[in-house]
Amino acid sequence: MGSKLSSAQRSKTHQAETTKDYEERKKSRQQRLKESEAKWKAAQEKTQSSPPPNRGGKR
Repeated sequence: MGSKLSSAQRSKTHQAETTKDYEERKKSRQQRLKESEAKWKAAQEKTQSSPPPNRGGKR
């Protein structure tokens, strides 16, 4: 009986650990996405501000 309980507890803790690990990875991935998005936006703004956009020339 005791061994069964310990194995169940072990699997529970293992599951919790894997879930935590997954959450951490998801967080870091979202952080990387945000950073790359910010970089891309900054680059877009730079390219838009340096040369006059085509839309401005048409107007």
